[in-house]
Amino acid sequence: MNDQSVQTNSRAKKWRWPLSPETVRSVLSSHSVLGLAFAAIIYIVCLTGTVAVFAPDLERWEVPATPVVTSLSDASAARAIAEAARRAPADTTLYLSLPTAKQDGASLTAFSATYEHKWAVAADGALSDLEAVWTEFLLHLHINLHLPRSWGQFIVGLTGVALLSSLVSGILAHPRVLRDAFHLRLGGSRRLQEADLHNRLGIWALPFHFTLALTGALLGLSTIIVAMLAMLLYRGDMGKVYELFLDPPPKVDTRAMPIPDIARLIADARVRAPAAVADNIMVERPGRADMRISIHSGRPHLLTQQDEVQYDARGQLFHQEQPQDLVAGTRMLSGIGQLHFGWFGGLPVRIAYGLLGIAL
Repeated sequence: MNDQSVQTNSRAKKWRWPLSPETVRSVLSSHSVLGLAFAAIIYIVCLTGTVAVFAPDLERWEVPATPVVTSLSDASAARAIAEAARRAPADTTLYLSLPTAKQDGASLTAFSATYEHKWAVAADGALSDLEAVWTEFLLHLHINLHLPRSWGQFIVGLTGVALLSSLVSGILAHPRVLRDAFHLRLGGSRRLQEADLHNRLGIWALPFHFTLALTGALLGLSTIIVAMLAMLLYRGDMGKVYELFLDPPPKVDTRAMPIPDIARLIADARVRAPAAVADNIMVERPGRADMRISIHSGRPHLLTQQDEVQYDARGQLFHQEQPQDLVAGTRMLSGIGQLHFGWFGGLPVRIAYGLLGIAL
């Protein structure tokens, strides 16, 4: 054996876990206390989140008469938006979700601070009520625990922080984490068997667990994060922070104005971004002179939709974004929700999220 090999083996033998045995015991104790303190709420959030991955499928099972289309023509999309604008109260926002290669079915939601209603969209643009009460109950339980929205999201966000801390302390508390990655004692002591199973699921699914905990914490604590940035940078003006990520609304103009030809706008957006496919259409303040129509499109090789074309109440283009126009931070932020809920790769990804969520 040459000198270089001897030196390499010597360094390998000298490597030790960076924490002392006393520190490891302290970390393990804190890991246990943290797990016990947040066990119930972590269980509720993780269980409901695992089931919520299948929310689009659950809606269909809950409302079996729902029309499920694989494609929707531009004219049908325009008819659906016009009908929703007629049915919904004034000052609402209309959000039409189009069928894609990753998810069949089209739905249209009208919402405001005091109103929300959802419809399924048929191939001819006709609307039918899509009130999946149990699925909505499940989603709101996961997102805000049926508490007032800001408080509920804050508690769920703290749960994500607790889960992150538990993951980190769990790794630090196991000096043999890599060596024991393939070690599973079955058939002996039940306590050792379950401890091994707990550790193996934690180690092998760690990237998934970490991603879910981090994105959940960011989503839940987003309001607190925005408020802190506002205090630090803009003397408490939260609107300034939101303007960094969201387009400011047009100047208020309540004069009545008909919705422009949505079919023509979809066709125009397709021409402007030929490599992208329209995923959703949002009409803010329909029927008013300060109306804004946004068409968002996705590309096959990107995780989230990054093409956006915006039109005013007269159907005139006034803003356009493509992937090359976005900074890395904006792209990352746009993918947080998709990563957290697993709604980006069709049924195979949802099944993988379901199995890994059960492990969590």
